[in-house]
Amino acid sequence: MTGPHAQAGLEAGGEGVLEHSLEVVVVEAEAVGQNGNGAHSARSIGDARGRLLQAARQMAEKTGRRVANIIADASEGKLSLEGLRDLTDADVTLVSAAMARISNGGSL
Repeated sequence: MTGPHAQAGLEAGGEGVLEHSLEVVVVEAEAVGQNGNGAHSARSIGDARGRLLQAARQMAEKTGRRVANIIADASEGKLSLEGLRDLTDADVTLVSAAMARISNGGSL
């Protein structure tokens, strides 16, 4: 992307909004099929991860913050955007708690 829209899309860290959005999509795509131990796992952790990403995206749109930072803050540093693809059913409670903090507006 070039021109004034590219400049507007740059964040303080020098990474563009488009690049960050692509990172979120890549994490979601890589997570498909890597959900732990079988089909039940895809429903539990997959649903929780999807709800977390959706809540973080909505917060990012409202606040202008990065999705990765919102997830890290909501989980008190226990989750990262990159690490979401490696979660299993054992992590559903942690993911759900972070999603609830985001949804409730918490002190993010």
